[in-house]
Order: sequence, then C-alpha cells, then structure tokens
Amino acid sequence: MPEYIVKQGDCINSIAYEFGFFPKTIWDHSNNSSLKKLRKDPGILYEGDKVFIPEKGLKSVSLNCDNRARFKLKGVPARLCLIFSDFKG
Repeated sequence: MPEYIVKQGDCINSIAYEFGFFPKTIWDHSNNSSLKKLRKDPGILYEGDKVFIPEKGLKSVSLNCDNRARFKLKGVPARLCLIFSDFKG
C-alpha cells in the first residue's frame, strides 16, 4: 500500500481506523520509524507527514465439518469476512 499523506486533523488513530488497522500496528511498523522519531506522539502529526500503511494480512483456517470452531474479533476494526468452501479430495 502506498504512503498516506497526513491532512489537517489527522492522527494515527483516525488513519488506522480509516484503513481498518489498530493504531499500534501502523505506529510501530518499521517503515514508520523515522516519523515516530520525528513526532514522538502518535496523536500529533503535521499536515504533509507521510505515514506508511501496511498491506492487510489474511488468516486462513482449515477445519473438519464435524468440528465446532469459535472465532473472536478483537476490537476495532470490526470487519470479519468468512468464506466457507467444500473441498472433496
């Protein structure tokens, strides 16, 4: 994903929410280390700052149809996509 250019009123929390990440995921990413050293506080960014937005990772789980599974979505972002497929082999 490309870098995000900070607009007036943006902070790491608002940027993370917009892209569906936890703020810590973006702020602590190694590509944002220079920004982190420059600003010190994720709540205080300046217009024109560049914030790296990482690619979203996907998680895949294979289960037997006879088993029961429980999934827990932690906090925001509140988006969950489940795909059920039947593989016969």
